[in-house]
Amino acid sequence: MSTERVLEFIHDVAGDPRLCSSIANTDRTLDAWVGAAGAAGYKFEPDDLRVVAEELVDQPIDDRNAIQMLTKNFFAEDGSTLAPNAIERLKAVMQQGRYSGYYRPW
Repeated sequence: MSTERVLEFIHDVAGDPRLCSSIANTDRTLDAWVGAAGAAGYKFEPDDLRVVAEELVDQPIDDRNAIQMLTKNFFAEDGSTLAPNAIERLKAVMQQGRYSGYYRPW
């Protein structure tokens, strides 16, 4: 499922500083992030990224502000690392509901 691929991507961003930095320097649009993820070997659609972003920030978002909300809630201000609470939220989302089979520890 593509949303699981998005979670895998975000999980890997958390564990790979080069990937995190690469994504942080990408335009703040769904299409740009999907393109950057695709270049790194992750295939999913913009809508899949938006759906997962909504779950991660725990509020409805639209295509125009999805990446801004995700980065605001998940990345440090300089964009080079994930925010301290981001990994805990990512783990919580991965362990619940439809993603419970995906969870893998760092």
